[in-house]
Amino acid sequence: MKTNKIAYANTFAVTVAFVWLVCTLGVALLPELSLTISKWIMHGLDMTSLGIWKVSVDGFILGGLVLISFGWVTGYIFGCSMAYFGKK
Repeated sequence: MKTNKIAYANTFAVTVAFVWLVCTLGVALLPELSLTISKWIMHGLDMTSLGIWKVSVDGFILGGLVLISFGWVTGYIFGCSMAYFGKK
């Protein structure tokens, strides 16, 4: 079976883009809840000194581009790993 590394990469990138969009909407619409959930995820780290979270257009675009790029690279590495370990 041939592994399509680009298909894995594209799939991971689209998945990350979707999660990024949902997360950003959550922060924009429910900033206090987002801060509480982030505190839970970060083992109780108190982030209230950072102030209220606000979503900016440039932060949304640049953060999304970085995460989608990392998602694509992760998917490509996953595809390469599947191809390599699938032969054994």
